[in-house]
Amino acid sequence: MASQLPEALQKFQAENPTVFQEIANHFVGVGKAEITQKFSAEKQALLKQLEDSAAKLTDGDAEKSRLETQIRELEGQVLSKEEVLKKTLERAQLEHKKTNELSAKQLQESQAQASLYKQRYENHLIDNAITAACMNPETKAFYAPQVISNLKPFARVEPLKDENDKETGEYKIMLAMKDPKAGKVRDFEFSEGFKLFYEQKENANLFESKIGSGSANGARRLPASGGTAADLQNFATYVQNREAILQSS
Repeated sequence: MASQLPEALQKFQAENPTVFQEIANHFVGVGKAEITQKFSAEKQALLKQLEDSAAKLTDGDAEKSRLETQIRELEGQVLSKEEVLKKTLERAQLEHKKTNELSAKQLQESQAQASLYKQRYENHLIDNAITAACMNPETKAFYAPQVISNLKPFARVEPLKDENDKETGEYKIMLAMKDPKAGKVRDFEFSEGFKLFYEQKENANLFESKIGSGSANGARRLPASGGTAADLQNFATYVQNREAILQSS
């Protein structure tokens, strides 16, 4: 049941109906505004709470997707069209930034992986080339891994290029060795560089072919052990007689 106006207000309404109605409309409007403002503030607080919760979740999370849907709905209720448009633009810019950062990270990882594979491949080429040279009867080594250890720091892989200066996909190995004629270090093709390494006196103890050429019967006697070069095919024997070999070279 509607409440009755006090008698004085009823009299004022009867005598000034237009003015009374304007006053009544004003107070009704104020009441509605207060209710709307309160309702909007509550939704704004809820919106902020949902945004904070979503920010703590990772992209692709089902819960985050659900919260983002609620956020969009609330934004349409409490924000102006301009504010909604601004929020949408900010999200698009953030998503674009994330995509770019992810692409840059993926590119960096791919480049690092490619560099690793390239290094492994080049190491493989160098190891194979030195090992093959160590198995050559003319430059046969006692123990190829030791030659690799000594020579590899001076080796590098260089891509071959065609007449248009474009890489062909094939490679050659270069060795940085001291040029006995020029008296300075320069790059040599592998075969020539390996020959220089082989001929250096300090490396003579690494090669079976060097040790075996020091006597009339083709087998140098080892001063420390009395063994022959054939004995050194056993690497342990080689290590034991290394100093004697070096001194006798």
